[in-house]
This record gives sequence, C-alpha cells and structure tokens, in this order.
Amino acid sequence: MTCTSARTAPSQMQSPKLESADKSANRIQTLLAFGCLIGTACGEWPGSTIPSIRAEGVGLATRTQEVDTTRFTSGFRQRGEGGVFVKLTGEPTSSARMALSASGLMPPRGRDHLVSFDSLKIRTVWGRLTARQVQAIANLPFVLRVESSEDEVGIDVHGNSIQAINASASEITWNLERIRAPEMWTDFEATGERQTGQSTWQSVGIALLDKGGDYRQTYNASGWEFVSANPASPANYTGDGVAAYLGVHGTWVAGFLAAEPNNSMVAGVAPRAAIKVYKVLPETGTADWGYIVDALDQAWTDGVGVINMSFGNCGDEPPSAVEEAIEQFATRVPADAAYPGVGVTLVAAAGNGTQSSLGCSTTAVAYPGAYADVIAVAAVNDEDEHSSGLSVGPEVEITAPGICVDGLAVGGGVDSCISGTSFAAPHVSAVIAAVRARHPAWSATTIRSLLQQTAEKISGQGLPRDNTFGFGMVNGYAMLQALSTPPPFTFYITGPTVVGPNNYSCSSWSAVASGGSSPYSFTWSGLFTGNEITVSGTVPQSGGDLEVYVIDSAGAHGIGSIHITYDPNNQDYCE
Repeated sequence: MTCTSARTAPSQMQSPKLESADKSANRIQTLLAFGCLIGTACGEWPGSTIPSIRAEGVGLATRTQEVDTTRFTSGFRQRGEGGVFVKLTGEPTSSARMALSASGLMPPRGRDHLVSFDSLKIRTVWGRLTARQVQAIANLPFVLRVESSEDEVGIDVHGNSIQAINASASEITWNLERIRAPEMWTDFEATGERQTGQSTWQSVGIALLDKGGDYRQTYNASGWEFVSANPASPANYTGDGVAAYLGVHGTWVAGFLAAEPNNSMVAGVAPRAAIKVYKVLPETGTADWGYIVDALDQAWTDGVGVINMSFGNCGDEPPSAVEEAIEQFATRVPADAAYPGVGVTLVAAAGNGTQSSLGCSTTAVAYPGAYADVIAVAAVNDEDEHSSGLSVGPEVEITAPGICVDGLAVGGGVDSCISGTSFAAPHVSAVIAAVRARHPAWSATTIRSLLQQTAEKISGQGLPRDNTFGFGMVNGYAMLQALSTPPPFTFYITGPTVVGPNNYSCSSWSAVASGGSSPYSFTWSGLFTGNEITVSGTVPQSGGDLEVYVIDSAGAHGIGSIHITYDPNNQDYCE
C-alpha cells in the first residue's frame, strides 16, 4: 500500500543517513510520533532523512534492497496491531534484538521475550507491533522484511466429530485394513519399535503439531512425549494460557499415529512409534503462524523424522517465514536412529475446503499442505468416496482413510465416526515412520518417491494422479515390500561455501550420506584432512576446494567436493 503526505514519503527518500546507535535509539520515540500508520495517511517526517541505527553496531550487514512490508493482513490493519515476522540480513544477535525492542517490537502474545528460531536459522525474529511502529522497524538498516505472522482468514484443524460417542471397538478397524497396516506389522520393525541398540530398529520419531492432546495418558501410550514452551500447560506453544486443555483433536490424531491396542480402543497405524506433541493452535482466540514456526524450530532440535500437521488455512499464502522454515527440513538428518537417511518428511491435511470450520469460500488446498515440500493428504470413506466440498487441487499427493473413522477418545475408549482430512494425514505419517524405522538409512526423498509409486489406484481416479486423490491410496504393506533393494547410494557436503572474518577459523563441514549399506567411512582431502564424518579448520583468504571420498560397507563409493571462498564482507558467525 502506498502512503502519501505533504512531504516526501519514506519509500521515496534517499538512503537514510547513518548516525550513532545511541543517538538513533534516543530518537526512535520521536520518529514513532510521525510514523506511517498502515491503512491511513502518513504523518510528516522530521527533517529530510530518516534516522537509523548502524547495522555494524549490531553485528549484521546493511541491507542492499528495499524493505518488504507488503504482507499485512486486514485484521492487522483494522486493529492497528498484531504479530509480525521480521526478517534480518543475518542471524539475530543480542544487539539486534535490543535494537528491535528499542524500535517498538514487543514479545508475541504468550511470550515474555522476542522469539528467534535459532535451530532453523531463517534469520527471523517473531514479535508484536502496532501499526505506527512498522516504519520504525523497517527503518533499521539490517531489516529486510516485516510481515504479519497471522493468517488472512485463520488457521484451524481439519477435522470434526460427526458423531462422538464412547464405545468398545475392535482394534483392527476398516481404515487400518484399507492401507494394509496389519500386514505391514508382520515385519516387527515396521511397528516403530524404539531402538535399544545399533542392531535393532526404531521409529524415527513423529512430531505432532496440533491442538494439544490427552496429557494424562491413561491408556497405552508409552512412546508419547509432550513438548512444552509453557510449563503451566503441557505442550503449549500458544498464548491461550489454558493449563489443563485435554486436546480432543490432538488425541484423535495421535491415536491414528500410534495408539496401542488393549481390546477396548482402536490401534494406530504404527503402534510402537515414538511421538512428540506440540500444541500450536489455541483453544480459543486467534491462531498465529508464529506458534507453528516456533514449534517447527523445536522439532528441528528434537531430531524427529516425520512431522504431522493436521491443520491449515483457506488456501491463502502464509507469511514467507513459514515456507522458509519448512524448506530447512530437506537436509535435516533425524537424530534418533542409527545411520539415519537425509531429510525430514512433512505431512499435512489437504484441507476441508468449504466444509472447514473457518468458513472457507473455496476448495483450494490449504497451507501448509500446499507447499511443495509438504505431502498433502486427501480423505475418503470406506467405499473410497470423496466428500464434496473437501479441498482439491494439483497439490494433493496421496489419499488415506479420513471420513467416518473411529478415533481414540480422551481418557480412553473410542469416538465413533469422526471425519476430516485431519485424520487422513496421520495414516500417511505413520506409514512413513514405520517404513523409515525398517530402513532408517534411506532418505526422505526416496521414501516420498516410493509412497507415490506404490499407491493403490482408486476407482475413477485420473492417471497417474489427479486433483482429488493424488497418486491414490497409501499402501503401507506395498511400500514396505518395495524396499527390498537399497536405493542409490548418495551423499553431499554440508557447511558454508562462503566464509568471512567472523567464521573463517571456526566453521565445520560434514558429509551426509544416504542409501547404500551403512556404516560409511570417510576420507577428506584438500583444505582439510581427516577420517571422521565432520572436519573443521581455518580457511585461508585464497579459499580452496574441500573433497571427501565416501565408501559404504558394501563397497559402493563416490567422491564429492565443494569450493570454499573467503569474502571479507561476509558477516556470518560460527554456529
């Protein structure tokens, strides 16, 4: 939106004159009184230039482009305040956070401090602003983008209870039979048994981002863990302040992932899988993408292999920080399996379209499911029928049972005939976790390809895929059987390709291998030598090549290399 005033608008001015950090910080409040209120006319600016804190004073580079302030939701404009993501030129330093605070950035709701995503390393700070403070933040020379962290319409779970009654049920329900889960269980490791040593297998771990869960665990759920950002509320990343929320929807989804049968409850697809529950949607009030990115940052740290997201919006594009966070998982190596393969798999509900609780006006596939790095899952009933109004589109990748399925009730028992794409997604997440438990060295890319190749075609489905069913029905047993031959042996080098004065002597580089037969051996040459998976050292100003020779236990081998350059203007720091 363009602002106009009697004087030159800020966007039309020349590059701001830099002055001392102290002097600039003292003038911020003066600046705010004349700031541009988004959605209204601009006030007059004092003088012909906008004061600015020096970028070098906070340890970050000065931007070389215009600040992007184009994405502010209608809700932010109407209220004159809201949650924001602030993108910086580098990873946030303590001085940068202080400068942001001095310029008006406040902690997001439910937090007592500004939030930076240190594991994901997306150079972003999450906080809260009033509209009059946006320009002050955008004026900081190390800020690249300021955007609403809220959604234009809203974010909610994609499931509802058509009929919720507690009753006894057989553990083996139609949805498990449909994806051939019981046949998959004949392979012991495919149940997701936790690893007890390098000779046994383990679930790579599933992160469940949802609306809480039954923290009492009064049923068999030995592998469940609740991750908390708020000690007063289990697994709560939101600002709702609810300390005893039982999480009906999250309990349903967790049950489809990993419930253990005991003759009175349904079984999950991977009943021995380890899951971590993160509450990212509040019980009441406005959801915020910041809660979700914060939990993703923790999931990265926790080293899970699969992330299930049974929620979404109405298909409008979220803030850029969300996609930047999701993209980081392509090269994350799960931390809780022996010789794990490369990449974390992200799975999401395709969306309930016009049946959504958000009142969506279209059947567009919801985000985060619409992202290219996320597997979007559609839902069908026991006759493979798709319900009119559910989300459809080219982003739909796979189908699973999700219409009139029996879910695990809070406190135990069964909630009968619940429906939504929310419940289709965990069927796929659990199959992937089980397969990766059986073959932990195989990459997320390989697993995704097999998911598509082994999907069972559905009557009426377009070939090879269509906008309603994607590639077809997930088939856990066929996926497991297809894994009789190891995928191609691949590897690559991680680490900076450009270093500067702050990190030329303290950086490290690692060889990440997948496929083939583990364990692997490594031989480094060039700038550094060694036989471990990681090397480190001082990069000369002339730069140079770094090469690694990798061989697996079966004799498959290969050579990879990167060129590392020294740039005196590079402002990155060592991790």
